[in-house]
Amino acid sequence: MKHRAREIFVIFFITFWFSPAWSAPILYGWAFNVDGVLYTAPDIYSPPDTGQLPEYFDYSGFDWDTGLGTISITYDPGAAGDYYFLSFFDHEIDEGFDEFDNENGTYVGTPDAGLTWEIDEPGYGTPYENPFYYGDIFWNFETGNLDNMCFYDSFYGESLTEYENTISDDVSMGLGWDFTLTEGERAVINLFLDEQVPSDFYLSHTDTDSLYTFYFSSTLEIYDENYPVPEPSTMMLMGVGIIFITGLRKRRVR
Repeated sequence: MKHRAREIFVIFFITFWFSPAWSAPILYGWAFNVDGVLYTAPDIYSPPDTGQLPEYFDYSGFDWDTGLGTISITYDPGAAGDYYFLSFFDHEIDEGFDEFDNENGTYVGTPDAGLTWEIDEPGYGTPYENPFYYGDIFWNFETGNLDNMCFYDSFYGESLTEYENTISDDVSMGLGWDFTLTEGERAVINLFLDEQVPSDFYLSHTDTDSLYTFYFSSTLEIYDENYPVPEPSTMMLMGVGIIFITGLRKRRVR
């Protein structure tokens, strides 16, 4: 009986210890680049300070501890021109139980026009001394040019696989948009970081031991201030009116 109880305890311990709940990510660092203006985390594992991000950032649906959720940016510069927006997130998965460099990232799909991205070891700048690999994602992020590559140092023209036989490493991801606005237009950018697989182009971050994965995707919509999107109630009234007019026409024909 004691042996049986011990077996049950071991099974329970293993199940509890290695359950997906233990694999939830934590957000180590983050940053945004809006037309060359940088907004960065005040410290590691820290949410933005009050007033640190502009008012047009809506992060009410985002968890700054896990780094999962939705951030919406409504950008209205008030003038026509070419603009760009970049986001950077450095997550760690299971860091309390295994190393941070046992993770990998990949991309799936074809990005829309204007969408830029990068997956890399989150080195905070380049160049650095070789031979060890130190990713250039943050350097690219600061200069406004994500390189649309996975574990590739565009400064040296070398990839992580030239130094190791695996692409498992410390992972960080960046997504952004290049877009043009005419007079009276505004851009709405949505960032999605969650456990649900997106239907369009996305980046993914996986812990190779727990196999926990989350996904990063983004959308861009441009609206004309002179022709705002109708509210749902307005759309409903318009629909009822169209149906009513159509009915009158049919009665007249009869």
